[in-house]
Amino acid sequence: MTWVNALEGLSPDKTDELAAKYRIKPFGTCPWIKGFTGGSDDHAGLFLGNTYTITKAGTPQEFLEKIKSKQTRHAGNYSSFHSLAFTVYKIAYDFTRTHKNMAEAEGLFNNITSYIFDDKKPTLLERLKLKSMKMRRNADGSRVRRLVTELIEDMRSLNGGGINKKLSVVFDKATDIADEYTKMALSGLTGDAKNYRPEELVRSVTSSLPGIFLSVPFFTSFGHMYKDRHLVNEIEQHFSVRSGRSKKKILWFTDTITDLNGVSVTLRTIGKLAHEQGYDLKLISCLAEDEIDHRLPPNYLNLKPIYSFAMPYYEKLTVKIPSVLKALEDIYAFDPDEVYISTPGPVGLVGLLAAKLLNVKSSGIYHTDFTKEVYEITSNDSLKVLVETYTRWFFDSVTELKTTSSEYMSLLSERGMARHKMSVFHRGIDARLFCPMKKQDDGFFTLAYAGRISKDKNLDFLLDLVSKLNEKYSNLRLIMAGDGPYLDEVKRRTAGMKNILILNEVEHDRMPEIYAKADLFLFPSTTDTFGMVVLEAQACGVPAIVSDEGGPKEIISDRETGFVAYANNMEDWLYKVSQMIDLAMTKPAELPRQSPPNTAGFPKQQEQGSCLFSTGTPFSEIYFQRETLNKMK
Repeated sequence: MTWVNALEGLSPDKTDELAAKYRIKPFGTCPWIKGFTGGSDDHAGLFLGNTYTITKAGTPQEFLEKIKSKQTRHAGNYSSFHSLAFTVYKIAYDFTRTHKNMAEAEGLFNNITSYIFDDKKPTLLERLKLKSMKMRRNADGSRVRRLVTELIEDMRSLNGGGINKKLSVVFDKATDIADEYTKMALSGLTGDAKNYRPEELVRSVTSSLPGIFLSVPFFTSFGHMYKDRHLVNEIEQHFSVRSGRSKKKILWFTDTITDLNGVSVTLRTIGKLAHEQGYDLKLISCLAEDEIDHRLPPNYLNLKPIYSFAMPYYEKLTVKIPSVLKALEDIYAFDPDEVYISTPGPVGLVGLLAAKLLNVKSSGIYHTDFTKEVYEITSNDSLKVLVETYTRWFFDSVTELKTTSSEYMSLLSERGMARHKMSVFHRGIDARLFCPMKKQDDGFFTLAYAGRISKDKNLDFLLDLVSKLNEKYSNLRLIMAGDGPYLDEVKRRTAGMKNILILNEVEHDRMPEIYAKADLFLFPSTTDTFGMVVLEAQACGVPAIVSDEGGPKEIISDRETGFVAYANNMEDWLYKVSQMIDLAMTKPAELPRQSPPNTAGFPKQQEQGSCLFSTGTPFSEIYFQRETLNKMK
């Protein structure tokens, strides 16, 4: 469409400019006027006549004259990655038939393609073989073989059904076969290693080769469709034409969307606001049917999981593997201009693959420092190196890398990632939901923590801190809101501490009620790249104390909206928390939460809302960074 618009937008001046630049003499009397014809360009002879030339003509001669006078248009069906893959099948099939040594070879692929292209009817021996394959059980590869057998049977039932119907059936079955192979391979890797023998994996792969071959052409044809996308972009810029789209189309991939973490909250809000404000953005993740709920925005696209397993050392987190071929079909239908990737998990990998195949810009967002988290949880140096190597490869593969703070731009640069392609991904808060509320005086000085209940959040340090504070003060209370793999251990440690209230997971829109009960928010984590809960607490008028390691320190105005304390330094934390408690007892009016929000630099309507809290990081009217919204236009 871009090329058509460019040709239709030619003018005499533009034609003269191109002729002078490239030293090409224009042909004809009006070379800036173009006619268009359509053809199948079908090397396999499968889709002849599906794309054609149209015009108004009464006779063949008149039709030819219309072509000469540039009064024709192209019409019909255009190639898709499905049809291009089918062409690959047909060329391979024709090759085996025309080469004697190949034609005599027997195998599942020859059987499949002969049913597709020749409407072949199986012999008695072949029917017995098919029945035997279908009845095999328990042997590795038998499920794939049964699916291949079903494909052959489906082809038999479609004799005379047309090539497009066969194409649809082959794609669906190739997807099932690829998914089954993926499940087989993953079950071998994630299952009981003691009972899994290497020769079984080899046998699985060998028996699955025909199925694998069925799916490979779909990947290669997908990439072939977009290999010249950069040329199309150059045409748009050079000829000042647009592809016909009024808005940029964005696909945003994430492995976490309903979990209890800041990434999920951020992305759900981005999706909701993008939908409300008319941006053409879709969030993509992978959820089971019972996980899809009201929290997801209308522009959410789910990839159905084909396999899942519990994350080692983090059993409450389930890793889900989507169907890659099926995902590519959804991605092809949306045809994005740009891809955003928030996580380096299986869904993130699909996003990275899509960006490479589509030949579009990919922006990765470094929300989570998995290397530090893994080490804090496991203390395993080898695993730490493995995770760091993988995440560095993943984020080195994207076009642009966005970090959540300047601190992490420096840290990642020191760890070997390209600084030149980094920028900060600014975040903000929903000022309609998170705003200061009057705290009822119940005689307690209330400390609060919110977020994942995980060892990497430095919760052992937090509990030790509260234990020491209890020795000094009798009116303290700690409220903890969250869930995670360390919850049982936290409950065990606090079983005898009556002034600690553990609320488990709290709905996000009810979190302002928790912050309203608090006098001080504590966040001792050293692994967070940002700390959304810290921003929420401040927006509700609650001062916070955070570690000097990681991103949260950048959203604290030290000694104005809270304190930045030395990481894991008990003496410093005790001193700064005690300062706040003593201030509340002697001069409560001087507590940071009593200070009016600092709204300097914010839009007029925000200043009137009186629900903002200065964080040192500018954010948009509601939540979503204005910079990213502008890029989507």
